[in-house]
Amino acid sequence: MPEGDYLTVLDKKWNEILVTHQRKDSIVSTRKIKGLMTEKKAHHCLSTRGSLHKETLYGLRQPPLAKSEAMHLRRPLSSIETLAQVNKIADMPLRNIILKALKKVPVPDGKFDNAALMDHHPDGTPIPQIFMPNRKGDNVPVFKVRMRENFSSTIQLKTNQNRFVVPRNNHHIMIYIDAQGEYHEEVVTFWQAIQRYRATGKIYSTLTPEKGKVVTCMHINDLFLLGIDEETEDLKYLPYSQLRKHLYRVQKLSSRYYEFRLAYKQVSAACEHPEYVRINNFGARKTGWKNHTPIKVQVSITGKLILNTQL
Repeated sequence: MPEGDYLTVLDKKWNEILVTHQRKDSIVSTRKIKGLMTEKKAHHCLSTRGSLHKETLYGLRQPPLAKSEAMHLRRPLSSIETLAQVNKIADMPLRNIILKALKKVPVPDGKFDNAALMDHHPDGTPIPQIFMPNRKGDNVPVFKVRMRENFSSTIQLKTNQNRFVVPRNNHHIMIYIDAQGEYHEEVVTFWQAIQRYRATGKIYSTLTPEKGKVVTCMHINDLFLLGIDEETEDLKYLPYSQLRKHLYRVQKLSSRYYEFRLAYKQVSAACEHPEYVRINNFGARKTGWKNHTPIKVQVSITGKLILNTQL
């Protein structure tokens, strides 16, 4: 029969088990399409395994009295809560109507209650508060507005068309060291990864010894050991109960902003150490790369921890 503290020991060992997170490496897949006229002949085409860009198509516009061109996109009126957002509305008559309505409500520090523009019934049904005049009937309620936005990462679809898109997600970030020993990053969006694959069949950049050395590549859900002082070769001799406290999962990636969360904290929203770690630079201070010394690892199905030398 088990000992008296059997359940306590079992619970401790259970919580020390390392977990693995699946990362989808495939960005392009091939599918067959059969046309109505050629049922016997199948056409092979490439299909991306992710969102290339946001669904909205953008175009450069310059309305009257505007000094420069900007992107115009539609947003719900219920999402506007500041005067800065109101001033971005492209339609001047509609903007003046909204500003006139806001004179009747308090606007502390440029913020106001959105109920002045769009109220809601208890069941969630919207009640419009802003109306456009109509000469041939009742006034027209306003639910969405066109807003002027400037994006630094826009991509033009075709050179002869005024059609732009904003890339959706980052595919990976490559960290490398140049010949002078300085750390650098290369942010590759999913759009750029697809373009590289179509052009050369490769996704990751290759560096010559003269240009530098690749340290690692980070993807969402990659696993890293943070804050390990021991040498890489000695990791296999450390107990899993100790490594578990340093095993983190990549949660978000952007330029000079890498977010890590403990691998076994799936639903936690805490933003404090040790559950949450953020790296903003390549220095040796609190949020520096050299301070945490990330080591990319992989957890097998049986829970064994191995170094991941692949990109």
